[in-house]
Amino acid sequence: MTKIQSEQFFIVSYDKKKYFHIIEDFNCGVETLNKFLKELPSHYCSGLLFMQRDQKGHEKILAYCAYRCYSIKIEDDVYPAIEIRGFARDQCVKGKNIGKLFLANVFKFFEYISKNLISAKYICLHAINTPEIISFYEYFGFQRISSDTVILEDGFNEECVPMFVAISK
Repeated sequence: MTKIQSEQFFIVSYDKKKYFHIIEDFNCGVETLNKFLKELPSHYCSGLLFMQRDQKGHEKILAYCAYRCYSIKIEDDVYPAIEIRGFARDQCVKGKNIGKLFLANVFKFFEYISKNLISAKYICLHAINTPEIISFYEYFGFQRISSDTVILEDGFNEECVPMFVAISK
């Protein structure tokens, strides 16, 4: 992927071998999400890392997004979707809108995937059930899943709020 916003910020595909030395330093404050980043390949996901490079060339992961192809059932119809399996930003950038900047770029990437590869109609996720996190996703248009909409759940997400948003074309 190409650099965005500034020469110091960039997005790359998850590569544990290449970034193993800095994956260990990532801390979003939620141990389950920290561990998820380290174990991402075992969750059958692809990933994006939002990185920063300082003037000395040192790199740091500021946020990550794990995603996979999925499906969502609305009433009696099933639609292709992209599931955000994990999304977190490091505590060192809390309050600096890094999460919003990164998710806006993730949306652009998902629009590209949808248009050119899988024709996904929706982005879905299971949000940690706190007012701060729910409002973060609602800012991007995510809605709580209604009773006529179904996305699969698993043990990893049992305490979370299922949400979805249509992909812009």
